[in-house]
Amino acid sequence: TLKIGRGPQSWQDMPVTGELRAETSKVDLVSVYVPDIDRAAGHLAANARIQGTLGQPQLSGSLSVSDGEVDFYQTNLHLRQVGLTAQLTDDGLTFDGTGQAGKGSVHAKGQLRWHDALPYGQLHLEGSNLRVVDIPEAQIDASPDLDFKVAAREIDITGTVAVPYARIIPTDLTGAVTSSSDEIILGQESQNPADRFKVRTQITMTLGPQVSIDTTGLTGQLAGSITVRSGYDAVTRASGQLFVQKGQYAAYARKLDIQSGRLIFTGGPIDNPGIEIRAIKSYPDVTAGINVRGTLKQPRISFFSTPSLPQSQIVSLILSGGGGGGSLQMLQAAGSSNAQSQ
Repeated sequence: TLKIGRGPQSWQDMPVTGELRAETSKVDLVSVYVPDIDRAAGHLAANARIQGTLGQPQLSGSLSVSDGEVDFYQTNLHLRQVGLTAQLTDDGLTFDGTGQAGKGSVHAKGQLRWHDALPYGQLHLEGSNLRVVDIPEAQIDASPDLDFKVAAREIDITGTVAVPYARIIPTDLTGAVTSSSDEIILGQESQNPADRFKVRTQITMTLGPQVSIDTTGLTGQLAGSITVRSGYDAVTRASGQLFVQKGQYAAYARKLDIQSGRLIFTGGPIDNPGIEIRAIKSYPDVTAGINVRGTLKQPRISFFSTPSLPQSQIVSLILSGGGGGGSLQMLQAAGSSNAQSQ
């Protein structure tokens, strides 16, 4: 229903009252307006009231979603049993929603107000054992506890994310060709920088006991925590430490057992932490190993052994894989013959 009070005043000042009730199961239309959502389903019910004037109408009412489903194909994220209730006022809304992802659950609530057509408010998101990524290269469960502060076009995100389980096996991109830094995509619409939302994050991520990685050169379990800051400048930064446990490090095509290893983040770029790895390989009569120091992008490798051997002999030992029994005697004999020939 919609009623407009007609009188001698201008049309902008004419009073208006109305009510709208709607129900639909065609929630899949959401994917048309929100491209990041690939599929949506569920039941939507709305009860809205309108009052005020034609020039300044005021909308209030309620909105609810039940038995909702949302799919994000890129990360293979599936939200199920989505439920949402929202109360609309003339200048904002309050909402409370729940859902399931994998074996975990998520709960979100908050309130937003509009000033000059821009949002202001706070939101809170918490979850437990959410399967946030489920693709061949990575399976990740996360338990977030995050606060969102919205002020016009600025969003600040703070809180913690616990990762109880993760299995990461990145695709081998050896030989892949990346796009040029001066690449220009013809026909791509440019966005006005003034219309963009600026997002700043400061999130502490803690790895649980079942986090493993298998990359080219490094396999093992990871532990520790880091705090990631982004949006404050052009570089995403991190501080904290990650430890490598029960792993192997590949050097000269040979896998060595990691005795100790850690990635050290000191507030610099997150993609270039300090690195410390000590890995060994035991042979019948000698133990050879490597120390890796420096940064992830510029590592420095040195060698050691028990009993002590020259660096060149340690490299030969690792390259040959030990050469069977009596490896120490073979290396010493080879060293003696080289000395005599000189």
